[in-house]
Amino acid sequence: MSNGNSTDLIQCAFDDDDQCETITIVRRCLGSLSLTGCLFILGSIVITRRYRNFGQRLIMYLTISASLDTIPYFMGHPDEDDNFCTFQAFMMTWFDWSVLLWVCCLTHSLYVNVIKLRPSEQYERMYQFTAWGLALMIAMIPLIAGMYGPAGMWCWVRSEYTWMQFGIWYFPLFVTIFVLFCSNGYIFYSVNKKARQWQGTYNPAVESDKKFLKEQVQPLKFYPVVYLLISFFPLINRIQNASSPDEPVFALYLIHSIMSPLQGFLNAGVYAANTDAAFWKQCNKENFAKMFSTGSSLQVYNISADTAEILDSNEEDDSEDEGEGRVPSTGATSYSEA
Repeated sequence: MSNGNSTDLIQCAFDDDDQCETITIVRRCLGSLSLTGCLFILGSIVITRRYRNFGQRLIMYLTISASLDTIPYFMGHPDEDDNFCTFQAFMMTWFDWSVLLWVCCLTHSLYVNVIKLRPSEQYERMYQFTAWGLALMIAMIPLIAGMYGPAGMWCWVRSEYTWMQFGIWYFPLFVTIFVLFCSNGYIFYSVNKKARQWQGTYNPAVESDKKFLKEQVQPLKFYPVVYLLISFFPLINRIQNASSPDEPVFALYLIHSIMSPLQGFLNAGVYAANTDAAFWKQCNKENFAKMFSTGSSLQVYNISADTAEILDSNEEDDSEDEGEGRVPSTGATSYSEA
């Protein structure tokens, strides 16, 4: 990391400057696409006022992190090893970690709702500290150690500190991804096991629980998959950088530049796929005009009508549900709408 007075020039990682320019353009274009996806999610949550729902707030927090994570992509390829380069590296580390930790928080909330049959809203402050505070502390480690600087085509942990790159990001990343998949696998197994136990009998409460559990799992299960997909090729590129630092491969850098910025865009696809068709039917000029003139919001439900009716009827009985060990309707609604 430079001291602010140094202006060491950062050379292109390739002999052809056009290749560096191509990668910079790709990162900026896909960063714009990701930011657009994030704005779509945030806009959908705001205009439907779904932020009042805890599950939707978790999605909103993840989206805010993903949108901030696009900032380094717009900064391109810094020309000098200065404070601007350090800022890019710091932002990339902080919000890459923040996005991953929010995915972990989403999975934990799902586990508490489905496996423990308890609401998870009481963990909101802990989630905030973990996803923002812990991520910030991790990003501060290379900053304090003076390890931020040129790392190939962009600024991050310097190329000579490969052990720090893997120690602070790539190794914990894939350990976390493995844990996420194991956790979600256990959740799916538990839901299927309960479904088999419920076969052959009819009980309105059991039927509502069955629908509720399945609807909680469906929206969330693709987030770890998205994260794994966009993290695989960057890992391959970094392994190649570590083994042959003087022989960068343009194709790997290009794929790295394509995959890394896609978090917000792919999350928007997952969110859109789990949004009820009734919402899209209401997205027209007349409804938007009415919404802005009257201050109302578009109505949207991600749960079946029967489940929604049962949950609404249970809102007055939350205290009784808690005493019986069942999930209160507020907690139930939050995650089925997530």
